[in-house]
Parts: sequence; structure tokens; C-alpha cells
Amino acid sequence: MTQHHRRTYRNVNYQAEFAQRLVNAIGYEDAIRECYENQWLGTLIYIQQLRRDTPT
Repeated sequence: MTQHHRRTYRNVNYQAEFAQRLVNAIGYEDAIRECYENQWLGTLIYIQQLRRDTPT
């Protein structure tokens, strides 16, 4: 008899969460600068999406 294991983790996008925390901590301009300096291109994409989706 085969036992089935159910994965109980939630589907999380850690890079998007990191981008949100970074923006909250230092603001959009500094977060973008940090991404360029550290070559965090994936995080940069999420920050740009956050900025585009946030009403001004």
C-alpha cells in the first residue's frame, strides 16, 4: 500500500516579499539603487511592478 504525502506549505514568492520589505524599509528610489548595485535583477522587476501598481 502506498502512502500519499500532502505538502502543507503555502505557495510563496520570497523574492516579491523581499522586494516589498525593501521598499517599505528604504523607499522606492533607494531600493532600486540597491538592486542595481547588487545586481538583484529579479527583485528589481518586482519593485518596478510595485511602483507601477501603487496609486500616487
